[in-house]
Amino acid sequence: MLIALYEIQNRISQSVNDLPRRYLYKDINFDQRLIGLVGARGVGKTTLLLQYLKTEFNDPVIALYISADHIQVEAIGIMDIVAEHHRNGGKVLVIDEIHKLNNWAQIVKTLYDSYPKMRFIISGSSAFQIKTQGYDLSRRLVYYSLSGLSFREFISLKKEIIYPSFSITDILKNHSKIAAEITDRVNIHPFFREYLQSGYYPFWIEGKAEYPQKIENIINKIFYEDIPSSFPIKYDAIRQLKRLLYIIATSNPFQVNISKLANELHIARESLYQYIDFLDISFVIHRLWKPSSGKAFQRKPEKLFLHNTNIISYLHPQFQRFTEAKGTLRETFFVNQFMSNHQLYSSVRADFEDENNNQFEIGGKSKKLGQLDSPINGYLILDDISIGNKNTIPLYLFGFLY
Repeated sequence: MLIALYEIQNRISQSVNDLPRRYLYKDINFDQRLIGLVGARGVGKTTLLLQYLKTEFNDPVIALYISADHIQVEAIGIMDIVAEHHRNGGKVLVIDEIHKLNNWAQIVKTLYDSYPKMRFIISGSSAFQIKTQGYDLSRRLVYYSLSGLSFREFISLKKEIIYPSFSITDILKNHSKIAAEITDRVNIHPFFREYLQSGYYPFWIEGKAEYPQKIENIINKIFYEDIPSSFPIKYDAIRQLKRLLYIIATSNPFQVNISKLANELHIARESLYQYIDFLDISFVIHRLWKPSSGKAFQRKPEKLFLHNTNIISYLHPQFQRFTEAKGTLRETFFVNQFMSNHQLYSSVRADFEDENNNQFEIGGKSKKLGQLDSPINGYLILDDISIGNKNTIPLYLFGFLY
């Protein structure tokens, strides 16, 4: 019964042979009995899991990969697949696209309890589905979140040079030394411009000509599959979600005016809040909140950003030609890279601040410290410079956080 699934795994595993391992691979404790891997569509979750199975087992009879939405998996049924896999001596089962299963959390809990010597890895693009429906698994399930390629990973692939990542403390304290070592090996700026347009999703490796089409496919799957599978939503609401996304994409760093935006979309304020929730949970946007009180006590975010700069380039291809676009791209890059591992908030005195009250002002190379002259923890993050000085740091360095 499982021969066809073994053949599928062997076939798709061939495509990961020459691909480098992502930053998260080394941090996952694969010895845990139940692991959850979440992340945006297209960032490489399936590749990471196939690399693990191929490296550690290289035998689907022992460690099997299946996708919950594959027609043969649906035809056989998850419970029967696991039963036979166990009888054949299986030790590990990876279930990709887990959120496509009805009552998936109950199914996974049953499997976990019924096969105490097996290990399970689940993966999906709907963080909402996995983290909310998985509440019964909270004592069993260990979550990991995979981001798209960092600028560090992108340039390492392009130049075939392994660059290390740096902590935020390293970058704030030692950025001049770090930048000098990086720029001594490569002219950083052309690669940075390319990354902003087409470097976040690993599938650029397969060819840049198809890159915009693949981003379109991701967005369509989010709107027509992921969001409807998580929330009761009508077709008209999907159209409004698309309009909201385009407004964010074609605006300067987006200060949220709920009343104005709701009127523009011809929807109620409550619906708008829900739509913003949908887009954030689906890895389409980032929400930034005030730092004073936790976001659990706030309904209205202060700022909205697209999840990454490549979505901007797809939705508004001419945007990079506009002078005002530079500010949006710079801030979107900073938010995307910073928030992969850290909290970031809007700031009254600068563009952003972090959980340690560091203030960050983003701009071009001609921007001055201004209001950040006096604070010790104020930093000017500048585009178009290679090496900074004191509290002035090159923007691209924040792409080396992971």
